[in-house]
Amino acid sequence: MDQPPTSATWLWGEVAVGFALVQAALWTEGAARSVLTFAAATAIAVAVSLERPSLPDVGLARAGLGRSAWVVAATAGLAGILLLAGWLAGSSRYPFQSPVLVHFAAYLPWSLAQQFAAQSFFYRRLEALLGSKKAVGVAALLFSAAHLPNPVLAPATLAAGLLFSELFRRYRNLYPLAVAHALLAIAIAVAVPDHLHRHMHVGIGYLHYRPVGVARSSISPDLEQAKADTLPLREIPRWPGANRC
Repeated sequence: MDQPPTSATWLWGEVAVGFALVQAALWTEGAARSVLTFAAATAIAVAVSLERPSLPDVGLARAGLGRSAWVVAATAGLAGILLLAGWLAGSSRYPFQSPVLVHFAAYLPWSLAQQFAAQSFFYRRLEALLGSKKAVGVAALLFSAAHLPNPVLAPATLAAGLLFSELFRRYRNLYPLAVAHALLAIAIAVAVPDHLHRHMHVGIGYLHYRPVGVARSSISPDLEQAKADTLPLREIPRWPGANRC
């Protein structure tokens, strides 16, 4: 069913409130983080559901899936290049406690959740406000800002955000984007030294991150970084309240 047009003021308000809640979740800890995480997830889900959009409109149908399947193959190739570069540089390590396929399967819903927020919520509203091409750039900036202050993930997600939003604009399907997101995130975690991306943490989690079992005052910074690069990631990435990509 077609819905009456929503005012620009209301759409900008939804974008602002949604982004503020995501940032609040990323920059708090403890019980407050859990509450804000739930608030951000609920606000985004409710805002989208109140539109009563069709599944194709939010990218959750089969439409566009066949035409965008090449994205998964291309991203797998790029992930392979990242892994090869890390191996040649001597920085690659497998940081997860679970087997790679298990971790990929566990990460995939989190990737889909991120892409739903980035595309089905933020991009679609920006598209209505700014037009589709400008919306691609603004949505990518918001996606990157959600990964600050991580010096690895912020620029990586700016580039990925431009690509993902453009692909969503063309094909309107989230599933290949979620797979591509998971492939690239795992490749970065493996290929890039841990002391640079700090176990893929973002927000306050990046600033407060300390490698498990490494005391700040007991060793030199260089040795601390070397030890951090040998430690496994101990958790499956979760919603933004986990302060992790």
